[in-house]
Amino acid sequence: MSEKFRFKIDRIRSPYSKAEIVASLKEYGELHGRPTFGMRDYNIWPKRLASAETIRVRFGSWGKALRAAGFRAERGRKLDPKEMVAAFKDCWEEQQSVPSRKQLESYLTRHNFPFRWKSYLNFFGGLGRLAQMIVMVEESKMPEAMLYKKLSPRKK
Repeated sequence: MSEKFRFKIDRIRSPYSKAEIVASLKEYGELHGRPTFGMRDYNIWPKRLASAETIRVRFGSWGKALRAAGFRAERGRKLDPKEMVAAFKDCWEEQQSVPSRKQLESYLTRHNFPFRWKSYLNFFGGLGRLAQMIVMVEESKMPEAMLYKKLSPRKK
């Protein structure tokens, strides 16, 4: 499911292309033999191409930059609900059914997402609840904006 390339100006202030930044991140990761690393770790490296903050700004987040380079993003404090919903929907489409916890966990790991199954429980109240909300949005029974609001988990 590759997207068609879109031409856009993305390098006004930085002398480095995204491809060069990705190559630098890959070099760091291979040199240190780590599946993921943080901004501080990268900033300490004397051969870094640009500061981690510059990279974060260019890619929209440090996690997106790491994933572009093939690494697993470290878990951050702030979850992106739109990214979580998109990943869930892609997994759902891949499975041709509402994904189970195991299927979603496998999908998230394969695609280096910074969140895990438990993030869905904490943010949306569980996979079943999220699936129901997605269907409600698809059937125009609920505004899409409601999909991205944090819900508390159901009490037992």
